[in-house]
Amino acid sequence: MAKNIAIIGAGLSGLTCAYELTNKGHHVTLFEKSRGPSGRSSTKRWDNTVGIGIDLGVPYIEESVVKHISSSLIRKLIDEKIVSHWPMTQQKNGERNIINTYVGSPKMSQISRFLSKKTTIKTEHKVNAISFNKTWSVYTNTTQDNGFDELIIAIPAPQILDIEGVDDEILTLAKSIQYNAINTLLIELKSPLWFTEIDEDVINGPILKTVIADYLKPNRVLGRYTYTVHSQHEWATKQFDIHDKKTVENIMLDSVLTHYNRKPHLVLKHHIHRWKYAFLNGPLESLQTGYLKSTSSPLFVCGDWCQGHTVMSAIESGYLLAHNMTR
Repeated sequence: MAKNIAIIGAGLSGLTCAYELTNKGHHVTLFEKSRGPSGRSSTKRWDNTVGIGIDLGVPYIEESVVKHISSSLIRKLIDEKIVSHWPMTQQKNGERNIINTYVGSPKMSQISRFLSKKTTIKTEHKVNAISFNKTWSVYTNTTQDNGFDELIIAIPAPQILDIEGVDDEILTLAKSIQYNAINTLLIELKSPLWFTEIDEDVINGPILKTVIADYLKPNRVLGRYTYTVHSQHEWATKQFDIHDKKTVENIMLDSVLTHYNRKPHLVLKHHIHRWKYAFLNGPLESLQTGYLKSTSSPLFVCGDWCQGHTVMSAIESGYLLAHNMTR
């Protein structure tokens, strides 16, 4: 029997769950606090005139981490030409290796657009309370939506603590999870940062972790030297509440230019985004349960912190929940 289901959070876990539930005939409403779906798979609009975007969050999905749990979904994304194969050349510790990956085509946010196309999405709706009386009600500062048979929370564990009405058993588990932050700097230059045939440079310095040549991904615009720079998570976590956004941007930009011996006048444009709840240290930091179900109400939880610590963990958690909750 078709059910009316609400999902809080339109990141990859919530989107995957919504996609699979919709395909099963259920009606799904997604509540997302941001201006659009994607979460950490988002892409920053960079040049609307020629349609350039730079992937802001997850840069790619490694083939090696795709497990049987959600392999059918990945195959679907490939068949629909939502993702493309990218044999990425990575430089790390002075050595170069080819890593087989998947990337959104023509941008990573294409994945979220595909997964959300059959669902109702309420963007800029930050949920602050929920209540259950035969059916679920979902509250924001300005709205109230009622009549949901089941409710799914698909947001980082610390954010669950801000929602009034969540079961104590779920809150206790959420409190046990610690996330790392990350700062992501997007940059376009007049000329390349490097002139060798590599796509990703793993720096692993005190501030910078990786630099990815976004323009070299499949179906991107060549000749526009755009890069995504990710910080070390230890540094990002320690300074998140110490430095403001502009200070972090200047520190990272200076670090990039110094590392590659480039002059400031070569920089055409730059932008920074800060993720407070970016990822867990490893699988042992997660619950490794796939998903959660309340024992007192039809409330469920999915996300990377339930299953593992990678982007695929988020997808797998949403997939597992969708295929088990309505049996």
